[in-house]
Amino acid sequence: MLNLSKTLLATSFALALFSQASAVANVTVPHIQGKIEKGPVNPHGGVSALASPPSSTNLRLWERTDYQGGCIKCQKLQYNTCYAVDMGKSGLSGPNSLRFDQFDTRDGYSALTFYDGATCNGNWNRMSGVWKNAAIVFGNLGQWGGNLRSFKIADFFVPSEAGHLPYGDSYAKTICKKVSSSECRF
Repeated sequence: MLNLSKTLLATSFALALFSQASAVANVTVPHIQGKIEKGPVNPHGGVSALASPPSSTNLRLWERTDYQGGCIKCQKLQYNTCYAVDMGKSGLSGPNSLRFDQFDTRDGYSALTFYDGATCNGNWNRMSGVWKNAAIVFGNLGQWGGNLRSFKIADFFVPSEAGHLPYGDSYAKTICKKVSSSECRF
């Protein structure tokens, strides 16, 4: 588990570093692969020429790697709120790949934290960065595949790191729903 934590921390650091370096950066480290696309972001996938995208945030999770199989979509997410991920409820396995669209046009840090507990507890991994109009994609969640059970998005700086939190929130919103294959394309 310690090696996974170090790997995930290195990934978070690399993602933050690459997001500042160029418009589109591919990141590959052991066990997890990611890419950050700087916007504006098209809510249906990819970077678009929209002048001012909506101020909302979405997360899509696929049951297989490389964005294959069925997916669920978590829409209009709020900051600092715990959200449950239960793909089994939709008859899907996983998640094994994801896309995080940060449509918020504000300047400043955001952080995305994944947990293996259902109420933002247990083992966690966090990545932070300035992601104004950015899409963060992971085609392979590696050892986190199938283990992501909840997440939170912060609208302030917190270090990119990994750890363990025995107690989480008392409640997790369950807004993530299975969507059609056309909404899963990217």
